[in-house]
Amino acid sequence: MSNRIDLTVGLLLDRIGWFGHYTGYEQLQRFLAGHHSLSLTCIEPQTGYIPRLLGKITSLLLGHGSINQAQAFARLKSFLRLSLQRRSLLHILYGDGHACFWSSFPSKLHSRTVLTFHQPPSQWTPEAIASLKWVRHAIVLYRKDLPFFVKAMPQAAIQFIPYGVDVDFFSPSEKSHFESTKRLLYNGVHLRNVAMMQRLVPAITATHPEVRFDFLVPFHRRDKRDFGDLLHHPSITWHAGLNDQSLLELYRKSFLLLLPMNDSGANTAVVEALACGLPVVTTDVGGIRDYGGGAVFPVVANNDDASMLDLVTRYLIDSAFHQSVSVQSRSFAEDVLDWSLVAYQHREIYLRVSESAESFV
Repeated sequence: MSNRIDLTVGLLLDRIGWFGHYTGYEQLQRFLAGHHSLSLTCIEPQTGYIPRLLGKITSLLLGHGSINQAQAFARLKSFLRLSLQRRSLLHILYGDGHACFWSSFPSKLHSRTVLTFHQPPSQWTPEAIASLKWVRHAIVLYRKDLPFFVKAMPQAAIQFIPYGVDVDFFSPSEKSHFESTKRLLYNGVHLRNVAMMQRLVPAITATHPEVRFDFLVPFHRRDKRDFGDLLHHPSITWHAGLNDQSLLELYRKSFLLLLPMNDSGANTAVVEALACGLPVVTTDVGGIRDYGGGAVFPVVANNDDASMLDLVTRYLIDSAFHQSVSVQSRSFAEDVLDWSLVAYQHREIYLRVSESAESFV
């Protein structure tokens, strides 16, 4: 007997400009494509004149005001698809930016809509939180703030699924040793504790002058107010706009990922570092414990400069400790974060939603 299930799923996604072919939550589409029981359609914002015009008209009719018209057109396409294909589902991959607008579309479609939420409560306004009450099916990428989402979405079935990583692409180097100069990688800006990083770099170089740093930060996010004297620090090499292979090599040549954060949901740099066997040095905030913090690798309290400096020093002088955390990090990525496993968990969500959706009765 065939176990094939006729289920079509539309993925409404937003391409992140600096993400490459192997990076980001939108990788879900590549790994779902291998499931024979699903028929997938990707719906993306389009920037042409006609899509933007239709998006603007839709926004005006729904009272959404002046917003991203390319994204508005993607929501219009999603609405038409759900309306015409009664046995289809919609998964909004970046629900944080679409939820308040999707609530204006017919409520009969809500039971066939799944949204993934990435951002922690600190990034939500009261108005945005209030707009979530309609949600029926949600995925969150970490567990710490589940009570927040449960309260904000009282009628929703909410499931934690980890943020995946392509463990075939993001993988350790075959080299068994590092260069004599140890390089510490800092990656990104969003929710990072940049002020703590400003304090750490001179503290580390004062005690370990041989250490060098690589800062992967988009050009438009390099601000004197944020990074101060680090912008011209002699121990720092700045990077931006890397292709996939260059990003991989940056992880592979690094000794540590040094990433103090003020808050966190899921973090792309963390999961990619883990897959590369790169030990993570970060703060105990947000969802970091769902991604190995405290179990696979030690974490420190936010703004505890002394403890983070001690931890960096331990990695630098204790090669056995570094190697142990490196191996555990890679194993955790393979066992928990592999997109092949994570995509299967999404498929199970879709099947449950299809069984419970009112329009399937």
